[in-house]
Amino acid sequence: MIHLAIAIALLSPARLYYQPDHPVPININADFKGGDKAAFLLLLDPSGKVVGETAIPGDKTFDLGQALPKIWDGSTYYVQPVQADKTTGVGSALVVVPLWPPDARQAAMIKREREGKPFGLRIYAEQNAVMHTSEGDITITFTPDVAPNTVRNFMELVAGGMYTNIKLHRIIPGFVIQGGDPTGTGMGGPGYWIDLEASGTKKHEKGTLSMARSSDPDSAGSQFFICLDKIPHLDPNAQSAGYAAFGDVVGGKEVVEKIAATPLSDPRAGTPVDPPMIKSAELAPAPPRKVSK
Repeated sequence: MIHLAIAIALLSPARLYYQPDHPVPININADFKGGDKAAFLLLLDPSGKVVGETAIPGDKTFDLGQALPKIWDGSTYYVQPVQADKTTGVGSALVVVPLWPPDARQAAMIKREREGKPFGLRIYAEQNAVMHTSEGDITITFTPDVAPNTVRNFMELVAGGMYTNIKLHRIIPGFVIQGGDPTGTGMGGPGYWIDLEASGTKKHEKGTLSMARSSDPDSAGSQFFICLDKIPHLDPNAQSAGYAAFGDVVGGKEVVEKIAATPLSDPRAGTPVDPPMIKSAELAPAPPRKVSK
């Protein structure tokens, strides 16, 4: 489970989920290297803007909801430990995700009824995904503010070993590279589907990670694709519900390009002669988030 990999951060949530009107206990890992330099906790929005702050509590366990009550206002935030300069980060941030219905109209109604207060919070240490492919490593960062459940699903699949000895079965130069099917045929998946989380705010651009699906918008599972260029018709529009963009390649861009140049036996279908492989994938501590000036 993704919340079991949090001992590598300065801050460790006591659990993954938290209910409204209850404490949000967070542990401070005293043995975290460099943790003694942390002086403040900054509450950041996804752009890195500081929207709240508090001094590092003296207790080993503290109530994050009391220290930074804004975490309950229904938006996605990051809690970043920093040094006294309030700029230099110490370890990975905590991701604070509000729990809302996946349907936008239902979510809007619930927000009105609950005066903006979510059903609960999902809190975990920020992690990147690292795919170890036959052509080299690819590092991916996530955007839970636009697709929180898609991010959670992908992280769970990575942690559970889904992306082990998996073919990158579809490669279309200038368009996408696709993988995540355990059968390598383009027909397989994890045995379930997830609801579409398409956002008009995150576009399909070069390096974007997104979920593959069938004609049914709610049919994504484990198959994903990486965009090789800007692909605006994959964004939500009048003709299509769009696709769930939920991350970006931040390391190994040259590996993506190498995979994109793989010889094809069927260029129209994007079938590789010798498919590149995802040997394994893992979650790794994300670097500290940058604080906007």
